[in-house]
Amino acid sequence: ALGRDAVVMKILDNPALVAAGVNTLAAWAEVFRIRQGYEIWEALGGWISDNRAEAKFGPGIADRFILAELITAQQRDDATAKWTLIRDHVASILGSDGCFVFPTVPGAAPLLGTPSTELNDWRVRIFSGNAIAGLARS
Repeated sequence: ALGRDAVVMKILDNPALVAAGVNTLAAWAEVFRIRQGYEIWEALGGWISDNRAEAKFGPGIADRFILAELITAQQRDDATAKWTLIRDHVASILGSDGCFVFPTVPGAAPLLGTPSTELNDWRVRIFSGNAIAGLARS
């Protein structure tokens, strides 16, 4: 069995991913963020816009809704093309009966009272690792 870093390196080590600029977990997270944000805004944007004054979203969530609202259809289309490349690559590694098993969090949970900037860094690290599952699905 390979460790998490070795598995991730095996997943990312592909000339097509390099050529498309999606050979890092940060790039995968960005592809996932764009697709997810577009879909969220498509589903909830009208309600959020109509209720923005009354809605009580936390600062991080409110910020992510603002970013989701700015995602264009072209950005979504570009991310979808990259997602297709990633999905097909992962499927070629796994075959019909394989799976990746590795921790989805980079360590122990942050302590209560951790500053929001550190919490955001934590969320980004989790999101990067978990983007694999969101992008690998068929």
